Amino acid sequence: MKSNFQDQQISFQTVVKIAALWKLPDHQISVLLGLSSENQFLELKAAANAENGSEFLNEDALLRISQLLGIFKCLETLFENSDSVDTWLSSPNDNHLFNGKPPIEVMLSDYNGIERVRGYLEHQCA
Repeated sequence: MKSNFQDQQISFQTVVKIAALWKLPDHQISVLLGLSSENQFLELKAAANAENGSEFLNEDALLRISQLLGIFKCLETLFENSDSVDTWLSSPNDNHLFNGKPPIEVMLSDYNGIERVRGYLEHQCA
């Protein structure tokens, strides 16, 4: 997945805005992006706000961003109410995939958790 600075900048900034709608703290965003620390997230956030620069996201972060954007798109498709879009991840869910836990807990477990939530939502959107 090849991208340039501006593509990465827009994608990263979009995910940061989505995470704010989801009310995710920086440490959770860091985990979802596969970053080693919250400080690394803050450094990337600063890099994304630069007027110009070089590519700053690795392949893994780009894949994770793609998954998060897909999750957000599915939620917008499934729910007409923006409050539902913004709170679905943090609300307990009785589906067997979640076992009564909020979907964000599955997503924070590892990359496969993000994929499972995205797959579940894609199936619901179909």
